[in-house]
Amino acid sequence: MSQIKANPLARSGLTQSAIAQTVPPADLNRSNSFSSMNSTAPNILAPTPTTTPPLSGSLSSSLPPETDFFNSVVKVYCMHTDPYYSLPWQMSHQQSSTSSGFVISGRRILTNAHSVEHYTLVRVRRVDRDTKFIAEVQAIGRDCDLAVLKVSDEAFWEDLQPIRLSQLPRLQETVTVVGYPLGGDNLSVTMGVVSRLDMHCYAHSNGSCELLVVQIDAAINPGNSGGPVFNSVQDCVGIAFQGLKTSVTENIGYIIPIPVVEHFLLDIERNGKYTGFCGAGFRAQKMENPQLRSFYGLSPTDSGILVQQIEPLSSAYQLLLKGDVILSFDGVRIANDATVPFNYTRTSPSTLGVGHRISWSYLISQKFPGEECALEVRRKGQDEILTINLRLSSADPLIPLEGRNLRYPHLDIRLPSYFIIAGLVFVPLTACYLISEYPFESSVVPSRLLDLLENGTKHVEGEEVVVLSQVLAHPANVGYDYLRNIQVHKLNGEKILNLKQLAGIVEDHLTKVSTAKIQNEEVEGNLLRYLRFDLGHGESLILNSFEVLEVSPAILSQHNIAFNKSSDL
Repeated sequence: MSQIKANPLARSGLTQSAIAQTVPPADLNRSNSFSSMNSTAPNILAPTPTTTPPLSGSLSSSLPPETDFFNSVVKVYCMHTDPYYSLPWQMSHQQSSTSSGFVISGRRILTNAHSVEHYTLVRVRRVDRDTKFIAEVQAIGRDCDLAVLKVSDEAFWEDLQPIRLSQLPRLQETVTVVGYPLGGDNLSVTMGVVSRLDMHCYAHSNGSCELLVVQIDAAINPGNSGGPVFNSVQDCVGIAFQGLKTSVTENIGYIIPIPVVEHFLLDIERNGKYTGFCGAGFRAQKMENPQLRSFYGLSPTDSGILVQQIEPLSSAYQLLLKGDVILSFDGVRIANDATVPFNYTRTSPSTLGVGHRISWSYLISQKFPGEECALEVRRKGQDEILTINLRLSSADPLIPLEGRNLRYPHLDIRLPSYFIIAGLVFVPLTACYLISEYPFESSVVPSRLLDLLENGTKHVEGEEVVVLSQVLAHPANVGYDYLRNIQVHKLNGEKILNLKQLAGIVEDHLTKVSTAKIQNEEVEGNLLRYLRFDLGHGESLILNSFEVLEVSPAILSQHNIAFNKSSDL
């Protein structure tokens, strides 16, 4: 859905935001045209398949009695304490949000991941009760923007019936959005029709995979996030989660379809935790140009996509070559425009009718990490078509959404990492960091960092891009205050792999300097006397090792920083 991506940062959500009734803190402002829906007080939004019935034109027939399902739609109250990525040693001020959720089988509550992001307290309230019950977050899927909550208080579950999960709705089918958007405290109901099915990178994800979305024209506003979307027989066909709001668009809302929800729930059941959707391990371009197809040996009846980049840590790196043409995926032919037939015969016959097509990434989204796919490949210079069995894995981009520092051991919610020495603040480059530094305008992001975000790949396990975030001014680092958000390539001649390695090199070096100082040994040459950082654009930063030892504690104290590094280092 390239028309949605107004700029390259859309991949990581830098131009998008979620719709819970919560306005994220200024350093993580996700408000923009393509938004997810929560509301913040008041501001952010075992499946049983059934056959979708014919369309109903009347409100009375398409909206069933509220006693059938309204009690199972809950209001979610969350207190968030987000990290402050620009000053990673501290947290942002606490914010509250309200959003929506609903009860499913297994005494679980489904809502959106962004509704409980960096939560400190989550409570839920039934429509027929005045009590808010404490809820525990059991699982979070960032890439699919889904979360599972559980409530231990038995009183909450009295007379509650789980909402049935259905299948994909049909184009033009009437749907009902139920939730707790802005404008009041009680349950709200809006209606619309299904207007499109397509593939998107969700606004809350790290852009590592495209997933199926359903576009509807019903009103989806801040606070609707996590609320169910029903068909005419009270079955849930999706979950409200984001919208597209610009000066030239009207009534464009998106819901997470049930196939994505079922993939999320099945992943948790299989693995005891959420492991995520798959990545292909390679990037490919369309082959609509006839000269391009001819050059790579395709006949007039052949079609496919051209492999242009392969991730070194993926299984594809050992099996595919740049310039290979992927003709089919698990027996499904791929067209030159990178689309495949889309009629959902496996789940809902004739859902969209004959002739509808969708991005080939849909086929990848149906797989689980560790599963294999069969690729038909035409390799330049070879007459025979190759069949390659490719093992898929979770996407692992060079620039992740967040870093490695886990906030909750059982959930993929993380805190930023940092290392400070002599006022130099080093951080790993993440999408959240760029959002914090450049919240409103992607055009001012340094081009080199933007290119790493969009096109960078890992070459070794644990690889990170380390940047000098800022310089906390002091006489010991005078003249370097202009350096900001610039990549660190080497330290004392050693190539930097990640932030932990950089911190280790600095600490080992200063230990040797401290030992030499205690023993009154004379330091010869530059081996111990200096710390030399080789930065992007050919910049060099040199510090006197003895000064570093002396001034680092004072600089930390001056800025009220308790520790010079994050807990994961």
